[in-house]
Amino acid sequence: PTTDQLTSEFKTNQLPATITLSNSSGAKMIVQKIKSQKTNVSLQHLMPGLYLLTVEKQGSTEVIKVVKK
Repeated sequence: PTTDQLTSEFKTNQLPATITLSNSSGAKMIVQKIKSQKTNVSLQHLMPGLYLLTVEKQGSTEVIKVVKK
């Protein structure tokens, strides 16, 4: 679980990448193109709950559950 920020780290060969944070209804809350190896994303403006983080990098997609307290 997280309270106010999410940190993502990528290897150089995985960049650029795109992260999308969606709420439980599927609405996109954050879409961000990642160009650096370490990036912080603020979640302060989001309500507590379950979110899905979709990470797209080098032709692959990964979905991770994120719980904001």
